[in-house]
Amino acid sequence: MTDFENIKVQWLQKDIPEIPPDGAAKVMDHARRIIRKQLVTKVILSSTLLVLVFFFVYVSAYKHTRASLGLALMIGCLLVRVVVEFLFAFRKKYVLFSLDASGFARKLKRYYRSKLYINYVLTPVLFAGYMVGFTLLLPVFKNTLSPGFYTYILYSSWMIFGILAVFIGFQVRRELRNIREMGW
Repeated sequence: MTDFENIKVQWLQKDIPEIPPDGAAKVMDHARRIIRKQLVTKVILSSTLLVLVFFFVYVSAYKHTRASLGLALMIGCLLVRVVVEFLFAFRKKYVLFSLDASGFARKLKRYYRSKLYINYVLTPVLFAGYMVGFTLLLPVFKNTLSPGFYTYILYSSWMIFGILAVFIGFQVRRELRNIREMGW
């Protein structure tokens, strides 16, 4: 028997798994959902950033050191996060689909490793910076707002920060689960 015939016999004996009839549709649907969620994240972060910049100008925060420092920290943290989101979207677009399977897998693996760094290092640091910026604004709020409204802002904001921290934690765990499902 020749080498070609050996390879042919081995190929015919190989077990080929059945592809589900809607397998490609499921993958495409999953990809669409991920893209939609990323778009929603970008819109929310960008909107929040614009609201903070408008608020900064509206209340003339640049005239007060503490208020300008707090708002600048909040705006800076959000700006870094928005830039990172757009850079990752741009970077993901250019994972070359013309590469061979191993090259594509290497690039995709590098992309998800950097996403893990963003999720485990950068996001918590930026979130903490945002909370510090908000904390710097609290004395300004206390001096300018009614006691009832200040109390409302104080307690509701920390509750929202807690909910956001839990939500971010769930998102990070879900992304980590997706990475593990890929075998990385």
